[in-house]
Parts: sequence; C-alpha cells; structure tokens
Amino acid sequence: MVRSFGVFLLLVVVKMPQVLFSQEFIGDFRIAENDSKVLIQWVIREGNTCDGVRVYRSADGIFFEEIGRIEGVCGSPFSAVAYDFTDSVPLLNRKAFYRLELGNLGVSETLSILVVDFSANNYRIVPHPATAGSRIYFQNPRNQQHQLHILSALGKTEAKLLTTDAFFELNATKPRAGLHLFIIKNERGFVVASGSLLLGN
Repeated sequence: MVRSFGVFLLLVVVKMPQVLFSQEFIGDFRIAENDSKVLIQWVIREGNTCDGVRVYRSADGIFFEEIGRIEGVCGSPFSAVAYDFTDSVPLLNRKAFYRLELGNLGVSETLSILVVDFSANNYRIVPHPATAGSRIYFQNPRNQQHQLHILSALGKTEAKLLTTDAFFELNATKPRAGLHLFIIKNERGFVVASGSLLLGN
C-alpha cells in the first residue's frame, strides 16, 4: 500500500511593529541638503549602545529601502557619540523620507526633505502644471529678499510676491488659469530666474 502525504504551506505576512526609540536614546536627529546631497546627522546619547545602524529612504513614506549602514557597535556607555551619513544620490524634485534603525534600540522617527535639481534651469516648479499648492524653487543660499512677478501672455503684471526663502508659494496668487510668464528679481532688481508658468484651475 502506498501512502501519500499532502504538504500545505501557510504563508503569513506580518507587518512588523514600528518600535520608535525614545528621546533618551537619540538626540539631534536631522537632515539637510548639502550641495545636492542629503546629509543625515544624529547623536546617540551617553549610556546607550546598539548593534549597527541602518539608513533607510522612501519615496512615499511607506515603503523604505536600505541605502546604507554603519557596522559594529554604535554609541558608548561613557559619552554621547555623533554620527552622520550622506545620501550622495538622493531622489530629486520630490519629497524623500528618511529613518534610521539602530540595532536593538528600534526605529527612529521619519524625516522628510525635498532636493531640487537646478541643472536644467535656475528654477524648478513643483508640481507643474501648477496648482494652488505649487512652489517655484530657485537658488537663494543667503536667504535674501526676492520678488516674483507673474505676468500675462501680453506682459501685464497679474501678481507679485516677496520671499526670503528659496521658493514662492503659488497659493497666495490669484491669476487666471492658463499660460503665464514669471520673473524673479533679487533685492537689487536683477533678474535671477524667468520662465513660463502653466496654471491649472
């Protein structure tokens, strides 16, 4: 008599809990743009150690991929230890999300940043065609005052905005939908950027 056995596989997908480590473990966790790269900095507080650090990045804040790691024991029982990691090939022209996994200490909070690529122009409109939530980004490393002029296709000024940031928020403007021109001038009146702007409804 031949006996047959059936084999059943049960696949269970478990979402791992996101255990955030408390502020007693980590301090000064921050990210910043530095020459079109993303610099990530953090401090492991005195008295805490972990088994390696993994750096994760995401395009949507949900699905993360590992982009780097620091092997070995991190932190120190005797003093605070500062770390940094550079993402030299960041996601461009869209928000990116970063978080850390520190060995046995858990997962950090998630921080986000937008790195704007100015290689094609000296400005970038995100998103474009523009809506009320769009921004016009330009280079303003010293946070000087700049003025945005939005013009009709015939050259008539339809809106003016001021900023000391490196972008203009378009939700403060009221020009009609359609194709417009824009000019960005610095505080001395020199044009630093100009182009066309397609405004949606």
